[in-house]
Amino acid sequence: MRERTARQGAAGQGRRPLAAAPDGPSVTTADGRRRFPCFPAAVVVFLVNEREEFLLLAHPARHGWEVINGGLDAGLTILDGALKETREEAGPQVKARPIGVVHASSFHYDENVRFMISVSYVMAYEGGPIEPGDDMAGSRFRWAGLAELESGAIPLLVPTTGPWLFRRALEVFRLWQDRRDDPLQRDLTTLVPNKYTIRKDRA
Repeated sequence: MRERTARQGAAGQGRRPLAAAPDGPSVTTADGRRRFPCFPAAVVVFLVNEREEFLLLAHPARHGWEVINGGLDAGLTILDGALKETREEAGPQVKARPIGVVHASSFHYDENVRFMISVSYVMAYEGGPIEPGDDMAGSRFRWAGLAELESGAIPLLVPTTGPWLFRRALEVFRLWQDRRDDPLQRDLTTLVPNKYTIRKDRA
């Protein structure tokens, strides 16, 4: 993150925001004191059934299998984006219950998008026909267990990290699959006090 803040020498003068680096888009806070760089983001969804198998899709124009994945649209939370991609790529009638985030990283998309954020979600498959759609329309689909994925017999396009992320996703599935009431995403329509707004109110 290129945004930095300089402290004034004298007590009580607070912080002075420095200009953001000019090499990318940014957003400024409502009070104008901070500027944050904006990054493109993608979501990856590990959809796991009751047999602890993962849903894989194979696009007819690509040679290999992939889990549900896609870019995160502006104005959507990570969870909303993951559910949207699941409906679009796996089918509108698929019932998927979010369990939690298993991994986050940055990856190099192309020469212009060098620091794209990827967030991997684990979801429990709870029914509904698999009907690949959107940019995965016409895809084949299958379910694969961890042993088969670890054997290397299935050529994987997404994720590119190898089978360790499937192992971790399965651990998260086993650990949290019975936790149905955890608030995985806070409502963003109401401003919730945080350390910055609380500090300003007390100033």
